[in-house]
Amino acid sequence: MALLLRDVVGLSYTEIADSLEITLATVKWRIYKAREEVQIALVREGVSFAPTPAATAESSV
Repeated sequence: MALLLRDVVGLSYTEIADSLEITLATVKWRIYKAREEVQIALVREGVSFAPTPAATAESSV
């Protein structure tokens, strides 16, 4: 639920914490774990993404 509220609805972490009546740390943890699970599910389905040149350049700055 936290991941959907963040990435689909666009709520801030604080807004999510308030709406779900949980701590900010719990929101961050749930979003982290949900993104990890989505990534695993995508890999299992054969979907993978290579970093784009722009993303690689940004990470080296």
